[in-house]
Parts: sequence; structure tokens; C-alpha cells
Amino acid sequence: MHTKEHVCALHIVVSCNLTLKANVFSISCRQDIVLHVPMNIVTGINNYKLIFRALRIYGRMFFKALWLDIIRISQPSNNVIVIRWQVRGIPRVPWESQGIFDGTSEYKLDKEGKIYEHKVDNMALNARPKLKIPTVAELLNVEISPSAPRPTFFFGKAQEMMNVE
Repeated sequence: MHTKEHVCALHIVVSCNLTLKANVFSISCRQDIVLHVPMNIVTGINNYKLIFRALRIYGRMFFKALWLDIIRISQPSNNVIVIRWQVRGIPRVPWESQGIFDGTSEYKLDKEGKIYEHKVDNMALNARPKLKIPTVAELLNVEISPSAPRPTFFFGKAQEMMNVE
């Protein structure tokens, strides 16, 4: 497994990606780095830098304040480090609001510890726990257990009184 220094360096890389420190890219990333985002693939260090530069510009344009929180760092295999992160921001709108973006970044490292692949996944805007809402068909197929209360009003003595002639 990679050492603690690699994990600490990666934590710095993630933080610096949003502040766009050019020397961090050249130290920690290979020239042929590949970035996988949900609907696109970006190749090359210059395009990788461009994506983070655009994120920084749009972040400053649309938000008064932004925070990057590292939720968890794990290493599922020898050359893979996964970071669970959350970006929070206060948008530039006249009413009170807050935006929250959750996601994971999976970094694949080569033998020298440089990043050659970065995969962003599980992005969700204002993520909240998802509850399973049953469909109407599921609600109609619910079976009543034998211990469920049964109406007894029309049975027994009340029924005998109705049948009296």
C-alpha cells in the first residue's frame, strides 16, 4: 500500500485543485492523466488544469463563498485512493440559500505515486437520504397478517338480532 505521505499529498492535491496551484499538478499528476466525469472524459494535464480553472471561475461567479470538506479518505487497493468530498456554497441570490454537492474522487496512482487517472462519481446536488416510496401496485399487494384486527360489529349477536322474524 502507499504510504501516509501519498495520502497526505493527495489531500493537498485535492485542496489545491480548486485553488489552482500550478506546481502541484506537475508534481502529483502525469502528463497523460485521464479525468472521468459523469458525462465526459478529459485527457492530458493541460485539459485537466483547464477543468479545475473553469470550476474555480464558475465557483467565484455563482457563489459568494465555497468550502471543500474532505469527508473520508480510503485506499481500497494498492494503487487506488478514494476520497469522499462535499462542496458547500452560498449562491449569489437575494434570498438565503445554500448549495451542497456530494461526490467521490477515485485516484489511480502509478509506481512513482503520480496520478494517472481521476474518476469523479456519485455527484448529487443537495443530496439527502433517499427513501423508497412504494408504488401503488406494491401498496395494493400488501397482505394483511392473521393477527390484524378484524371488524366484529356485524358478527355475533348483532347479526342474530337482524335475522329475528
